[in-house]
Amino acid sequence: MLVAAVVITGLVILASWGQMAWYSLRIASWYPLQEPLADAASRRWPRAAVLLPLRGADPLLIECLRGICRQDYPNLELRLVLDDVNDEAWNAVRQAMAEFPAVTVHTEVLTERLETCSLKSSALLQAVRGLPADVEIVAVIDADVIAPVWWLRELVRPFDDPQVGMSGGLRWFLPERSNCGSTIRRIWGAAASAQMYSLDIPWGGTLAYRAELVRDPVLQRRWSETFVEDVSIAECCAARGQRLQLVPRLSMVNTETVSLGACYRFMRRQIFSVRMYHPAWRRVMLTCVGLVVSCCLTALMKSVASSELSLWTTWVLPGLLLSLMVLTTVPLLYLEHCLHTGASKDRPVPGLSIMQLPMIPATIAVYGMALLGAANLRQIDWRGIRYQIGRGGGVRRLNDGPYRSAPDSGVASLL
Repeated sequence: MLVAAVVITGLVILASWGQMAWYSLRIASWYPLQEPLADAASRRWPRAAVLLPLRGADPLLIECLRGICRQDYPNLELRLVLDDVNDEAWNAVRQAMAEFPAVTVHTEVLTERLETCSLKSSALLQAVRGLPADVEIVAVIDADVIAPVWWLRELVRPFDDPQVGMSGGLRWFLPERSNCGSTIRRIWGAAASAQMYSLDIPWGGTLAYRAELVRDPVLQRRWSETFVEDVSIAECCAARGQRLQLVPRLSMVNTETVSLGACYRFMRRQIFSVRMYHPAWRRVMLTCVGLVVSCCLTALMKSVASSELSLWTTWVLPGLLLSLMVLTTVPLLYLEHCLHTGASKDRPVPGLSIMQLPMIPATIAVYGMALLGAANLRQIDWRGIRYQIGRGGGVRRLNDGPYRSAPDSGVASLL
């Protein structure tokens, strides 16, 4: 019986950590980051609109707006949908408009507040329905993303391929201050990005669509009935015979901090979104379960094994687990090094932190708790709004009201 348990533990380690190591190695082959391509003066750039829904003043919002306004894209307009006439984001919006008067900026207040989806999805639907007919590319950015000047060019470039329906990047958490919650989110986020790259899971913070895709009534109905707009669109894109193209250069760094409790709620919400709306959720969940279970089983085997199995439990299983952990971690550390060394001089990115390695077990523990929480999640609180989740992924908004940030939030993420 004990022999069978040891064998099963070894297989779980190979299946879960081996899978994560493969994801990490695959995404590492994406790097190092290359310089943006030079374009011929005769190249035609399609007209593009950048959509930014706003609820609350994110710590990096003014830098986000400045980044969009500094784009070297020749045919761009920015559309902002603010949650309320008195939303805290208005101050940053007015400041950015005053600094960049030559940029075409459309501002509107969210009026089509659907009760069957998130307010972010409502804002995007309202913005899409107001787009001029000649807009060919629709880009979406989050308020915690600081876009370099070439951001939109690199986002639009993949659409030269007619099979590409969406293009996007990935988010990397590299907090300026390494408290417990921020470090756990940093480690988890790196592994999650590796999964997203291998499984074609889009991230709405840096994502562009062909305009005909977001104008499709099927997609708009999907947005109006689901909690998140990015993960839920994957099936709509595939149904049109198109695909998602991720761009290595669009690896966007988030330097905000987060508390441990907020980190857990954030992870739980991300896991929930994939579980409910992405076709690869079973692979994501099985890998997650395997990572947690393999660590627990290895510790259990070591504590209860008989003497004749001491070699297996003392060296082989822990050694196998540790080896695959290292094979998973080293490529991700390499990616962080690339992001650090490739960052622009005007916005340096924090380098590697020795605090990360001892926090890996804590990250796995929080990951396991977030998985359990996501499996039974029936209500989600997001920026002061409570949503009820139906068994099929349907959403019902339970309350409404303007967003009020906590005092002295500093550089903490608004979650």
